[in-house]
Amino acid sequence: MLKNKFFRIVVVLIGALLMSGGFVIHSYNNSLSEDKILSNIYINDFNVGGLNKEEARELIKQNNSFKNLNVVYGNGDHIYNLSELGFDYGVDEAIDQALEVGRSEDFFENLSDFVNLKFLKNNKTFDAKVNIPQGIEEKIYEDIKSDIEKEPVNASVYIGGSINVKKGTEGVKIDRSEFKKSLYDSIVPNQDVRVAVPIVSVAPKVTSEQLNDINGIIGSYTTNFSPNIAGRNENIRLSAQYMNDYLLMPGEVFSYNKVTKLKTVSNGYKNATVIVNGEIEEGLGGGVCQVSSTLYNSVLYSGLEIVQRRPHSIPSNYVNYGRDAVVSDNAIDFKFKNNYGFPIYLKTSVGSSSVTVNIYGDVNKVPDIEIISQVVSRKAREIKYIDDPNLEKGKEVVKTKGRDEVRSETYLMVNGVKQLINKDRYPSQTKVIMRGTKEVKQKTGEVDAE
Repeated sequence: MLKNKFFRIVVVLIGALLMSGGFVIHSYNNSLSEDKILSNIYINDFNVGGLNKEEARELIKQNNSFKNLNVVYGNGDHIYNLSELGFDYGVDEAIDQALEVGRSEDFFENLSDFVNLKFLKNNKTFDAKVNIPQGIEEKIYEDIKSDIEKEPVNASVYIGGSINVKKGTEGVKIDRSEFKKSLYDSIVPNQDVRVAVPIVSVAPKVTSEQLNDINGIIGSYTTNFSPNIAGRNENIRLSAQYMNDYLLMPGEVFSYNKVTKLKTVSNGYKNATVIVNGEIEEGLGGGVCQVSSTLYNSVLYSGLEIVQRRPHSIPSNYVNYGRDAVVSDNAIDFKFKNNYGFPIYLKTSVGSSSVTVNIYGDVNKVPDIEIISQVVSRKAREIKYIDDPNLEKGKEVVKTKGRDEVRSETYLMVNGVKQLINKDRYPSQTKVIMRGTKEVKQKTGEVDAE
């Protein structure tokens, strides 16, 4: 009897298990066939269990909205509507993740997820993340930067009768990296958002402490010119004016062509004689090479580093051999570098017949410098004769004087130590003589017959 009773209990339990298992599987299959999210699955704080994709999306969007963003800076602010800026939720991604629960390729894993969620009430949560419009921080930055950012003002120096230094001021700029982080971290739904704009100070590039190192002239040179050549003299004055009051910080390179601008009418330059391919002709900017050569000598006396320099093809009459510096727009430049640890300052002056370039710096940190230039060889010019049938025989006319080839060397004596800085060659030009070939008819007298 006892044995039969136990058997019946086992049969009932097995039947119950089979029935409940069948119920579970039936219930699970129904959920899948209706394409609904399994029970007790949450997206953010909302239970989307039993909802299809569209129903879940509508539920979340109805209960999540974006309000205003207040960007605060100093005494001002800028208010944006976050929805109008394009902020929204990545609900579709979260809903897709929720729908995948119970729909893997592993049946037993799916059944386990279903039982845990529906019968054991072990909830599962997915996050719908905020979609931040790409580059939105750039848009906001462009809107507010003019109200906040301020460029630093460099300290300046002016040399008249004395050396005067004016202090600079700090600038202000938005810390864009920190602003982006604060913006992205602050966005939440269903409430207004306030973001303070982080700002940082920007020190001026040139400080009064640096300019205080300028205490006197470290190099100076003067060249002379004729006061009677109007166009050339105007070009000398103009190019010197462009250089005047020029500050060069440590490590910076000075470009003569860049500072004195293109030699055009619009920049104020006049026609005057220029050297082109070893020949003298009319052209814009004649005379600017005298200023570049004057500057070159001041630079040498200052002990500054020469970066680029070339001699003329024709020796200059305002400086010795090896001490000129030719320039030509977009072709030949004169450049030097401030190789000192202090700023240098260019001051130019032009008189009625002379131009001077003074270079200021720290006189206590510049070596004693002398310049030595010498001719090391001279080769006589060739002479070419050209027959001229329009010139009487026996007569000669010099068409081109020509010039000898000259080679020079220039040295610096730096604290008594001799240093070669350049070897220059000024090419020769052939002397051309026109030689007459025209025959001269002899005059004969006539005697009257009686």
